Amino acid sequence: MITADDIYDYLACPHRVYLNAHENPEKRRPLAQFLDLLFRRGVLHEERILGKLEYSRPVGFTLEERFKGTVELMRSGAQLISQGVLIAGDEHGVPDLLRKVDTGSRLGDHSYIPIDIKSGKGYESGSTSILKKAYGIQLAFYARLLERVQGIYPQQAVVINVDGDEIAFDPREFKDQLEELLPHVGALVAGRNKDEPARIGECLVCSWHDLCLERLRASSDVTLVAGVGRSYKSSLNGAGFRTVADVATLDQRRAKVKGVGDSRAMTWSRQAKVYLSGGMEILDRAPIPTAPIRIYFDFEDDPLQDLIYLYGFLTVSNNGRSEYSFIWCDDRGGEKRAFDEFLDLCRSLAGQDYRVYHYHIHERTVIDRLATKYPPGDTKHLEEFKSKMTDLKGELGSRVVLPTLGYGLKPVSKFVGFEYSNEDPGGAQSIAWFEEYQQDPVKNAELKERILTYNREDCEATKLVHEWLASLYK
Repeated sequence: MITADDIYDYLACPHRVYLNAHENPEKRRPLAQFLDLLFRRGVLHEERILGKLEYSRPVGFTLEERFKGTVELMRSGAQLISQGVLIAGDEHGVPDLLRKVDTGSRLGDHSYIPIDIKSGKGYESGSTSILKKAYGIQLAFYARLLERVQGIYPQQAVVINVDGDEIAFDPREFKDQLEELLPHVGALVAGRNKDEPARIGECLVCSWHDLCLERLRASSDVTLVAGVGRSYKSSLNGAGFRTVADVATLDQRRAKVKGVGDSRAMTWSRQAKVYLSGGMEILDRAPIPTAPIRIYFDFEDDPLQDLIYLYGFLTVSNNGRSEYSFIWCDDRGGEKRAFDEFLDLCRSLAGQDYRVYHYHIHERTVIDRLATKYPPGDTKHLEEFKSKMTDLKGELGSRVVLPTLGYGLKPVSKFVGFEYSNEDPGGAQSIAWFEEYQQDPVKNAELKERILTYNREDCEATKLVHEWLASLYK
């Protein structure tokens, strides 16, 4: 039976739908703390929202019993139904809420619209107006089920976001996308199609990660080449490129692969050759900008709260001494104060010969976002700080080719010899620690220290990558 969860998983990774339905569950790795946090956060948020409402709830031990109870509540005209079960053929869903509206249907002079309670903002990353595609399609699925029950398709659906705001939209906007993917989801759930694993960004927080990576390595899958994702895998496979060794010949064979130009083909071919060799290739020996004072800079942020809670700095003075410092805030109420402290730091560096190194464009983007959110009276020293920033990931990408699965800080720093003290560090893990810390800052002070250690080690890893890169050009 197809569920809303199957659709949500399909949008992240189709292979996950097949594994959930047919693979031995013992092969899953334990749920990552961050995913557990998301689940608990979602449950608590839903309880807070429901605690303010009056609603009816169907009773029963089986889905069929609860479906029958839901239909009875709908026919009786219940104003609000929580955890109503909708079943149509081999599809079923459990929207958080069904709300009565004054539009006639086979139920009588009324009908229902679906509502889902989400613990996020509800919009696509970087937007304040574009609804998340996964949310829209999920609610379009509930609308489809409602149509089977009440005879009309709802003209409105609602997402209640983390702030308790209602985001209303027309589910018909997502209807075509839903109809296109449903046959594929059904084939995976039924086992008529297996799909194939592919290494993508979402893999790191998936409970099937270890199993899929093992199988990808066993088959030398093309997505082991950094930069090749699921969509490009399909194009490569269709043109006869199924292994890393095949990709290594891409520039020589001059094969036409849909969506892959000559430049990308050459990049992937070079990356595949380096991956197979286990060595590296130097592309550019131009020196990296430097200064007597070097600052290695890293943010920690919680996108679930739209909060920058930690600025970390590892400063190396001209005598070679290193010192770690940080700016911290416990919650959104302290974010402006933390940014003001950062501006004070920028002012204190005025006139000094320094350079700032970070890994990824994220740091510069966050600074710009904070400056828009909390406009400084004088931007002179902030602009000076920004002018001295060097993105080491950008520098590295144009200078060397490494045999790593990706070019994130963790795999690259590991390649050059850095070891984190925690076996599973990551931004998601840091967020999980931070949100647990927030529940009781005094009791959970140790978690703050753990976050600071992780951030300091990110700065140290950035330093080592910089020094390693610089050593290639001496």
